[in-house]
Amino acid sequence: MTVTFLVPAFNAESTIVSTLQSILAQDAPDVRYRIIVVDDGSTDSTRDLVREFAALNPAMSIELLEGEHKGEAAALNRGLERASGEYVAIVESDVVLARDWVRLCLEALQEESVAGAGGCLIGVSEAPWIARLAAIEVEVKLVDQPRYAAHISSANALYHFWAFERIGRFDETLYNATLDSDFNARLIRAGFHLRFVREAQAIHAFKTSLGAYLARFYWYGRFRPQVTQRFLYPADRWVALLVLLTALAYASLVCAWWFPWATVWVWCGSMSFNAVWTLRLARLRCDPALWLYPLVLLLRNSAALAGILISLLRR
Repeated sequence: MTVTFLVPAFNAESTIVSTLQSILAQDAPDVRYRIIVVDDGSTDSTRDLVREFAALNPAMSIELLEGEHKGEAAALNRGLERASGEYVAIVESDVVLARDWVRLCLEALQEESVAGAGGCLIGVSEAPWIARLAAIEVEVKLVDQPRYAAHISSANALYHFWAFERIGRFDETLYNATLDSDFNARLIRAGFHLRFVREAQAIHAFKTSLGAYLARFYWYGRFRPQVTQRFLYPADRWVALLVLLTALAYASLVCAWWFPWATVWVWCGSMSFNAVWTLRLARLRCDPALWLYPLVLLLRNSAALAGILISLLRR
């Protein structure tokens, strides 16, 4: 059988080689691999590194597609035009797969009506503080992720090739985490299932700056209202509550002149819920960066609210 790996990349010079090495290191001897790196208009040395890697591994089928910067959905669609074989794996250019990732996900896809499978994302323990917080956020969401999931992340996902023939390609008007949730929702509506494979691990190098972290949540808020599947993980209902409480806290500022104590109580209540959510994360992983997390949550929720407001205004 053949698995085509699609690796969308944008300015990924610090991680792309590790990603490609992890694909070549997969422990699945009966599987043939094709690797298609779709460069989304990088301005660093990403493309040169891919060419060098391909030259050092001439026995492997490694192809580089170059194009303008149009976003991950457009990059994946370009890659799908060149894909072949029974399966398509999507691995982002800042992800390192465990050696048994392909084998475990392929086993899951042998179940009847299962169209896609995805593994468990974990962070880098020595990463900067904001990247560690982002990783813990993802890990706490995956703790309660059911076997048959509503969502598998495009950071590490394996699909039957026929899934794209029956459901279509990725929606290029969507951005960030909404492009994969939209595709997964269409699969589920068509009667297929998604499998979360907890044992299939993938190390994700999360963004290392606060600005990039907040920008990600802005795009969540900006495009998530356009997707029918609102809650991708069981914990997303709690996340939505935190955003709602932050919205109420900002709204209370309008009445602060007339009801100052009410405003204070609303803000205290909102920050208290942030603290409770922080404690939940601390039970999963003890990290000194969590002392900053209630404030980070306020900034994160504010970024998501800004995205939601822009989305509503543009409607």
